[in-house]
Amino acid sequence: MSLDDDAKTAIVSLTPIKLADVATATLPAPPFVIERLIPRRVVTLLGGHGGAGKSILGLTLCAHVAAGAHAWAGYRLEDGHALYVSLEDPADVVRYRLRHIAEAYGLDMDKIARRLIAVDGTNGDPVLAFEQSDMGVRRLLFSSTMEEIEERAAGARLVVIDNASDAYDGNENDRRMVRAFVRRLAGIARQEDAGLILLAHIDKAAARYGSNGNTFSGSTAWHNSARSRLALVEDNGTITLVPEKLNLGKPAAPIALQWSENGVLLPVARTTADAGTGDAEHVLAAMRAARAADVDVGSARTGPATAQTVLATFDELPAHLRGTRGRAAFWSAIGKLQGAGKVVAQEIVTAQRKRKKVLSLTDCASSACANSPDEGVRANPPHPYALNSAHEGAQVCVGLRQFDDSEPAQTGAAAYLMAKGGEL
Repeated sequence: MSLDDDAKTAIVSLTPIKLADVATATLPAPPFVIERLIPRRVVTLLGGHGGAGKSILGLTLCAHVAAGAHAWAGYRLEDGHALYVSLEDPADVVRYRLRHIAEAYGLDMDKIARRLIAVDGTNGDPVLAFEQSDMGVRRLLFSSTMEEIEERAAGARLVVIDNASDAYDGNENDRRMVRAFVRRLAGIARQEDAGLILLAHIDKAAARYGSNGNTFSGSTAWHNSARSRLALVEDNGTITLVPEKLNLGKPAAPIALQWSENGVLLPVARTTADAGTGDAEHVLAAMRAARAADVDVGSARTGPATAQTVLATFDELPAHLRGTRGRAAFWSAIGKLQGAGKVVAQEIVTAQRKRKKVLSLTDCASSACANSPDEGVRANPPHPYALNSAHEGAQVCVGLRQFDDSEPAQTGAAAYLMAKGGEL
């Protein structure tokens, strides 16, 4: 049996991976442009149905990177140059959106203008890849527009292409062609050591009820070729950014979003009446109250006694973080607190000698614990047994001070905190 030239080339291109020193070598963790959301050197698919806000969100992330913002939705991001490729909306729409994004988030528009390249592909043929049939043999070809994007991406930390339906003119159900297209885009990400986001349409049912990994039209090659996948999911007017796949680490918690008056998607914590405090601070206050009342907060996300259900019994947890509608924002806040080193998941032994997984406040041994979780602080977690079911001698963080939690609660969380000098 003979092999054609393409098959021979594929075999020759396989490179052995060095394994002998894996146990002792210093191996860097996979890098991210936006931690736990947008990894570098791979393609991230961002899906949502028409009008869900994919374009706004993609442009928002580009603006944050270009402006040198420290974080978005509580997750740290790198600063640098960015490229936004609009194949669907004309220049005037991009300019209008960018202005309101900068205003809504308080970003430096002058810096954005210097470090963000935005290009309009709506005047001509925006196709990056197209199918051609020659003597019955179908293959995928790449256009000069693809080559231009590769050139303009030089030096970019983040590239956003809006969107797949305009960029790809091949058979969506042909695995080989879809893989070739995604790999060509991944080549840009690897060449520039950048993150690359490809926006894609999903059907309305998936957008409302969640996709279970099936948000993108066409073959499963779209799912499998991308190493990272996000979806904008809508449910009764609530918009949530849901990390569906991340092959390079633990994905972020779902992020609840809400429209501003000028059509900008903002994390919910920025749009509540008490936006200065933030969802993470509300959850932290509720956990302090539970701690003071000797109530363990289980770490379960499902079942009759989830962390959200337990904390909802305390007045410190506001209404917008309760119930089904507040679930995404609640767990996003928990994720921020864990990332900031203020909350840790651990296993305890109850008074009945049963093991139980709970969420606990850390002992504030590090001064970093006093910082806001939205500032991107990452403290080392405490010893896993720093807290136990009896709370013997534990030091619990309360704002910028500590109180000794060695005594039992007297008349509830509020009275106990007041007696100890804590703030409500």
